[in-house]
Amino acid sequence: MDFLHWLSHNWFETLERLSLATGLFLSAYNTRIDWKSRHFSSQIEINKAHREIWSEYANSPALKRVKLSRVDLVAHPVTQAETDFVVKLMNHLALVRSGIKLKMYVAPEKLSEDISQFFALPIPRAVWNSTRHFQDRTFIEFVEKHFQP
Repeated sequence: MDFLHWLSHNWFETLERLSLATGLFLSAYNTRIDWKSRHFSSQIEINKAHREIWSEYANSPALKRVKLSRVDLVAHPVTQAETDFVVKLMNHLALVRSGIKLKMYVAPEKLSEDISQFFALPIPRAVWNSTRHFQDRTFIEFVEKHFQP
């Protein structure tokens, strides 16, 4: 009975507090849904960019040497097209790394092996060695920790 008496005198304040609590809950819920949506959109965009870069490789005979493990770079130096392609991949990897650090992108399970195998190839390694000085120190460390000894 006391509660009903109290409620009859304080119904407006009670309703106000319930409304505020409900508003805060809905705001937090919407923020979480928005974050998940942006996270998923980031995943899609990074995968789309990855697909576009490798489509370029698949459609360009001038890039076929990039993935060869035996290339004579003395007799046939790295071409500008090969350099441009590897630099695109390096820039893409830098964005992926940023997305991972910001928790906007979940790293593929075998990313470390992928980086290691790619930069073990002669052309990617040569392009890395000639362009690494343009990269941030932390990115250089990130990439080179994947290099095979």
